[in-house]
Amino acid sequence: MGHRKQILIVDDEESILRMLIDMAEIIGFAAVGVTGVDQALVELEASSFDLVISDIVMPGRNGVDLLRELQRTRPDLPVVMIAAFETLKVAARLTDAGAAGFLAKPFQLMEVEALLGNLLGAPGRVDKG
Repeated sequence: MGHRKQILIVDDEESILRMLIDMAEIIGFAAVGVTGVDQALVELEASSFDLVISDIVMPGRNGVDLLRELQRTRPDLPVVMIAAFETLKVAARLTDAGAAGFLAKPFQLMEVEALLGNLLGAPGRVDKG
């Protein structure tokens, strides 16, 4: 039994952060949540992650800054951007910048599961038994 894949989730809205952490855990991944880009970079230094999910619009440095930074320093690390309706146009451009995929708000567990399964392989749900 290998270790569970680790996901880093970056969103300045606590409620969204909690929801995505819960979804990731239900699907079978381990998840760590932070509320900003600077914190995210600290976490990425400290431990190894298999995937990053980041909101685009945040105070201070935003998800695009994080994406660009990771393209430079960790090009092998897939970054999924959270796109609200109004940021979907931006999202299309970010695919060119190297984003691995998008999650549109409001999140559907099935969509999250499909996207993460695509990028990381199926973890096998925890709630079997």
